[in-house]
Amino acid sequence: MAFGARALIPPLGLVIAALATYHAASEIGLPQPELGIPVPASMGARALALSVDRGFRTEMSQNGPQDLAQLPPLSEPLMAMAQTSYSVDPLEVATIRTLALGSVLHENKDHARRLMHLAAEISKRDVVLNMWLAQDYGRDGEAALMVAAFDHALRTSSRARAFAMKPLVENLADPNSHRPIGELLRQQPEWERDFWNEFVGNPVALRNAAAFFAGSKLSYDVLPPYARVRLYANLKQAKLFDTLFRLAELDSNIGADLKRLAEGRLVDAGKGNPLGWTTHSRGTHASRIHGATGELQIDARAGSFGLVADRIVQVGETSAASLTMAEPVPEHVELELTVRCVEGSNRELGALTLRPGETAREVVLQTAGCRYASLAVSFVADTDHANDLIRVANVRLHSI
Repeated sequence: MAFGARALIPPLGLVIAALATYHAASEIGLPQPELGIPVPASMGARALALSVDRGFRTEMSQNGPQDLAQLPPLSEPLMAMAQTSYSVDPLEVATIRTLALGSVLHENKDHARRLMHLAAEISKRDVVLNMWLAQDYGRDGEAALMVAAFDHALRTSSRARAFAMKPLVENLADPNSHRPIGELLRQQPEWERDFWNEFVGNPVALRNAAAFFAGSKLSYDVLPPYARVRLYANLKQAKLFDTLFRLAELDSNIGADLKRLAEGRLVDAGKGNPLGWTTHSRGTHASRIHGATGELQIDARAGSFGLVADRIVQVGETSAASLTMAEPVPEHVELELTVRCVEGSNRELGALTLRPGETAREVVLQTAGCRYASLAVSFVADTDHANDLIRVANVRLHSI
C-alpha cells in the first residue's frame, strides 16, 4: 500500500486536544529514537510501533497550528519509520493512523478516511482515532456514528473525558443526537457521571435540556438529585424559565409540591424544588418554612427589615396575587408582597401591603407582555416594639 503526502484537511480540534493530553501524559514510556537516524534492525515490531506512535503524538502536539484548524504533515523520517513499521505489522492501529493523518490525508482525503475506518475495524481503543472519527461523522451528519465514536473513546480512556465530554454534550444542539446519546446513557456507561457534571453547567445543554429529555425518551429520574439542584440553579441564573418549568413538571420528586404551590401553600426550595420559596435571613431577622404547619415564619427583632422569601412563577394575561396571614400582622410591623417581571425591563407588576392587625389582601397584576415573575415577601419592623414572630399562611397567584 503506498502512502502519499501533503494537502490541507478539515478542522480537527478534537484530535489536537487528544494529542496534547496524551503527549503530556507520556503514557508510552519508551525512549524516542532520533528520527533522522535509521531504525535499528534489532528493534521488535511492537517497540517500533510504539516509537512511531510516540513520534506521531510528539510532532502533532508540538507542530499543531495556532488555531487548531488543521493537522500538519509529519516529518519524512517519521513517515519512513511508519512505513517500516507497517511493513512489519500491517495490523497495528497506531501505525495506520499515523500514516493516514500524517501523510495520506494531505494528498487524498477519501483514501485517508478509508484507512481510518479500516483501523477502527481492527481496534476501537485508540483515542486519537476515535476523536478523528467523531468529527468526521459529525461533519457528514452521521449523529449515531459520531456518538458511538465518542463512546468508544470515553469507555477506553478516562483521560479522554477531560477534552471529549464538552464537545459530546454540546452536540445536544443537534436534535439528531438526542436519541443516540439517550440510548448510551440508558446503558449506564462509566462516564455517565462526567456527562451529567458537564451537562448541568454547559450553556448549550441548558438551552436544549428539555428538548433532549423529550427527544431521547430518557426518564428524567436518571438525572441524579445533586445534578438537578445545580441544573435548576443554572437555569434560573440564565433566565431559561421555559426550560426550568418544563423540567420541573418531569421531576417526580416534586410533583406533589406543584399542586401545593398552585394553592398558595409555602414549599421550601431548599429541599430541591426549584419553584419553591427561597428564604432569606440576616443578623436582625431569620425566616423559614415551618415543616409542620407550612407557614412562612419570620423571627423579627426591633428595627429589622428586608427580603424574607421569594420564588419564580408563571403569570397569565389576567392574574391576581394574594397574601394571607396565619394570625394578624403584629403591631409596629408592615408586610409587603411585590410581584416583578423577571424578563426584559424587570418592571413591577403589582404590590400589596399588610399593616398591623390585617390578615389578608389581594392585588390585580398588570401582566401584559410578561410570562415569568418573582413573588417577593419583605417586611419592616419599627424600633419601638419587642421581638415578634410574623406568620404567613398563604401566598397565592391565580387567574381572574
